[in-house]
Amino acid sequence: MKNVLIVTRDFPPYSPIIGWFIRIASLANYLASKNIDVHVLCVERKNKHNIYKLDKKIHTHTIKTLMLLYDDPKIENYRANINTLITKIIKKTLLKTNILQIDYEQIVFNKLYEKVKNIINKYDIKNVIISSPPHSFQLLVEPLRKDYGTSVNLITDFRDPWSQRPLYHKSNQTYKEEIIEHEKRIFELVNMVTVVSYGMKEYYERFGNNVCVIQNGYDVVKNISPTNIATEFVKKAKNSNHLIIGYFGTGGIGTMDGSGKDIRFLFDCIEKNDYLKNNISFLLQGDIRFADKRDYKINHCVLPMMNNEQTRSNIRLIDIGIFVYTKIEDADAVMGGKIYDYISEEKPIIAFVPGKAKSLTYLANEIGGIIIIDPSNYKEVCKKLECAIEQIICAKDIKKLLPNKNKIEQYSRINQYRMFIDLLH
Repeated sequence: MKNVLIVTRDFPPYSPIIGWFIRIASLANYLASKNIDVHVLCVERKNKHNIYKLDKKIHTHTIKTLMLLYDDPKIENYRANINTLITKIIKKTLLKTNILQIDYEQIVFNKLYEKVKNIINKYDIKNVIISSPPHSFQLLVEPLRKDYGTSVNLITDFRDPWSQRPLYHKSNQTYKEEIIEHEKRIFELVNMVTVVSYGMKEYYERFGNNVCVIQNGYDVVKNISPTNIATEFVKKAKNSNHLIIGYFGTGGIGTMDGSGKDIRFLFDCIEKNDYLKNNISFLLQGDIRFADKRDYKINHCVLPMMNNEQTRSNIRLIDIGIFVYTKIEDADAVMGGKIYDYISEEKPIIAFVPGKAKSLTYLANEIGGIIIIDPSNYKEVCKKLECAIEQIICAKDIKKLLPNKNKIEQYSRINQYRMFIDLLH
């Protein structure tokens, strides 16, 4: 029987946000279903969240880090200050040892590596997948190759790019170059690097040809009824002849700017445009945060995070799926997980991504049904959004604006994850 150890930070039941762990949790389930002995090492958190069902055959191992403190509800009002303090402590600690600071999980690296070695030795693990972020976990690659040679098949899985991230673009050039050297070293040592988009692949091919795209894809889920609140909201909106646009996932109104998911520009655009305001209703669901109580006149409804089946049932109610990412530095690499959920339900998509948006453009050319708008130009956003909405409202044949039905199935997680099987020894 083949076996594998997946090293990741976020994994059920310890993570509160599905988007953080869905790729690895669904991959673990898939591999277990194929009679592969799956072990996962993740970070233990204060609370457990029953939002995703794992295959009972999966062996979950944990490591305790500062996340136990950071996630404690008792410190909710002090979290920002504690985060700043933790960052300062780590920076000071790493400066003393002349080690490059990457992220705050790095401070427990020695503990993490010992845990990884114990699992490898105890279960005779032949394959190790290290999934990032956090990118400090990739520091495991060099000592693993040194200690185990070619007896362990090493795979790096980049869910997000590393040196392309906005965080490192704000740092000095020397620091960014050191991060790039770490990336190059990974390509020299691992058997394969898996990435989630063609934009990432294009970027990383400069370091080596051992890189392949395994996209996130969508889960095949049961068809259940949408929530009552969503159903009633959509029913009333349809009675007003409104088009329903939906935003699902993590986002903020006047917040979340650091993550590229602040959608205030979209709310402001709709609010100031009578045509849009009178023709659309906005359904939002997920970890949506409002920085202020601005009295928007847009007809909108905000729902909390839900499990995958319930989320997909609510997506079926909308007319258009909305995706937002506003950071230019790694916009070419970005491919949001909810994109695939919209595709699976055959919804047209309006994606607000700056620059060339290479990964999304590739997908749009491949499957259709995706309109890409650069959010950096506010006037263009309003103008192009109005044109897109009008195009859909006035469409004589709406099928021409939808993703190609015959190409959707290839983007299921099952079809994507088959490629992981081929990578295992």
